Amino acid sequence: MANTGVKGIDVRQTGTALVFRAFMQTSAGALVTTGTTSLYLQELQSDGSIKTYDFSTNTFSSTAVTTETASMTYRKSNNAATDTGLWTYALSVLTGFTAGAVYLIRVNNPNAYPTDQYREIQFGGDQGDLAVLASGSSGVGYLETDVESWRTGAVPATSATGVPVVDPHYWSGGAVPAPSQTGVPITDAHYWSGSIVATPSVSGVPVVDVHDWSGSAVATPAITGVPVVDVHDWSGSAVSSPSTAGVPIVDTHYWIAGLIPAQTTAGIPDVNVKEFAGSAAAVDTNGFPRIAGPYKINTASGFAFAMVSSSDHVTPYTGGSVSAVRSIAGGSESAVGGTITQIGATNRYYFAGSASDFNGASIEYTFSATGADPVTVSINTTP
Repeated sequence: MANTGVKGIDVRQTGTALVFRAFMQTSAGALVTTGTTSLYLQELQSDGSIKTYDFSTNTFSSTAVTTETASMTYRKSNNAATDTGLWTYALSVLTGFTAGAVYLIRVNNPNAYPTDQYREIQFGGDQGDLAVLASGSSGVGYLETDVESWRTGAVPATSATGVPVVDPHYWSGGAVPAPSQTGVPITDAHYWSGSIVATPSVSGVPVVDVHDWSGSAVATPAITGVPVVDVHDWSGSAVSSPSTAGVPIVDTHYWIAGLIPAQTTAGIPDVNVKEFAGSAAAVDTNGFPRIAGPYKINTASGFAFAMVSSSDHVTPYTGGSVSAVRSIAGGSESAVGGTITQIGATNRYYFAGSASDFNGASIEYTFSATGADPVTVSINTTP
């Protein structure tokens, strides 16, 4: 059975939504404002039979359906202060409707008189015999035509089926200029989607504002004017997956145009400290950095130091329990008497030593924690 060939009733616009409405009154003429108002839909077939709309599947069926009705909503006017007796229902999925078909609408409310209202509509097209086609994506109906002549001249055969051959000579009353290259029209863009095109900073170079890339929305930049990018390839090779999200893996081979020497220990860069805070670096007799500070023999003092993870020797080490031993003047190591506390949420820790921890001219401290590289600090006290 077909659902076409029965056009000629009130026509409703095709598209992506239909709004059904009914004005309900009681037998006394009062507005119906309460109760359940149910909407039923049927599709008229060419043999006079009907199909029932299933609101759960958005299709018309000739068999039993799961959801035969939809509840309509009562509407007030004047900012919801005035009763109207109007009930509506918006159907936003129209995939089951066919352009040019006729549909029967029934609205029921037990409080109304009569309890049921009926009407018919045609979905799109025009009254009578005009042919109608519907877009498969939007559902919008179109009149079907087949142009064979244009101002008494025969229309030439199309190069591609359904695509007309045209030769523009005028545009809004002005002669179209001859193209620089055959078949390539000369254009001068002044508007884009209804908005005026921005004046270019460099003549002939359009100003663009990229919002989409290959069909996906461009991410909002963290810094104005600086695009957010996600690097997947580098000079034709795939970028390695980062060990830590957002942190790129790099393999440094040069430093200010100089080739970096091979490491003594794999993964740990060799460095040559020449200055510290603007002053020449110094080392003690054991090769450890020499730190001079405001320490006095047998006087409590302290200093800060930083720790990194033993897994990669780079990641800051935080939240651990740090212990320390000390060796005074090259003597045997013993536990420090002071305390070690983390500085905020950083990987820096502060050693608050007791007087006995600084009772020597030269002292070496070793700080350790599970999961962290040990840190050795060598100092010369200032008497």
